[in-house]
Amino acid sequence: MLDGILETKELFRKAWLMEYTPFRLGVAMGKFDLEFQFWLTLQRRLEKLNQNYKEGDALPSLESLSE
Repeated sequence: MLDGILETKELFRKAWLMEYTPFRLGVAMGKFDLEFQFWLTLQRRLEKLNQNYKEGDALPSLESLSE
């Protein structure tokens, strides 16, 4: 997921510059950065859960993992 976001970000940047001026490109790039950060945080939380989970433990809700 993370690699896909970074690839898409670069393709988007190139396409933007072919069609528009750099004005407001930073705002769009910032949205890709936020998306990347969301998935990176989720990945780290899932890895931590995997390391600390013991059979019989209750699983956390999906909502709690993405907060």
